[in-house]
Amino acid sequence: MRVETQCRSVVMAIMMALSWWGKAVGAAPDARELLLDGRWQLSVRQRAPGTDWSPPVDRGDVEVPGAYLPLNDKQNRETEVVLVRSFSVPKEWREACAKGARVLVEFDAVDYRSKVEASGTDGVFRTLGEHEGYFGRFAVQLGDIMEGRIKVSAWDLREGAGQLTEQIERTTLQGVDPTAWGKNPCGIVESVRLRLVGPVYMQIGRAHV
Repeated sequence: MRVETQCRSVVMAIMMALSWWGKAVGAAPDARELLLDGRWQLSVRQRAPGTDWSPPVDRGDVEVPGAYLPLNDKQNRETEVVLVRSFSVPKEWREACAKGARVLVEFDAVDYRSKVEASGTDGVFRTLGEHEGYFGRFAVQLGDIMEGRIKVSAWDLREGAGQLTEQIERTTLQGVDPTAWGKNPCGIVESVRLRLVGPVYMQIGRAHV
């Protein structure tokens, strides 16, 4: 019991310290989040089993969040969707980063496998992280890139996805449109944001402290 009490005291002390740090750098909780939902540029590339990816095909701008439905499954091709948008970290955040803060790119859900990259003023994309899963929140650190573009590549589990030609919405409690079952949709299916955190932070469920 004594050990448990001590552990709780340590956790509370850490949470209080992090809360104080947030006030010290002048970042109120409601100012630590920058939503990136909206229009993203979509391109698509494909490959047959055992072959290299085809050159990407530009599909114009699409709305994020959204699921993108590959059609013509009989073509037996794997489809990867690539979503890109520009971003700029606010001045106040940059000042906080100079004092030790960090900026995360945080996704509520990406279906299914994904790779997150970012480019700065040099235009060269650098890999920030990879993830596999349907509806789990995850985040990657943006590092020292304060302005540029974010690129998210997403693809589904199985091969057999053909030409991507249709966008669908996911509106059920489980996050999947019932009409999409068996059709392998993929993409950024829930919100995405930039988030400012301290030099040390904890994620409890979907909350950061």
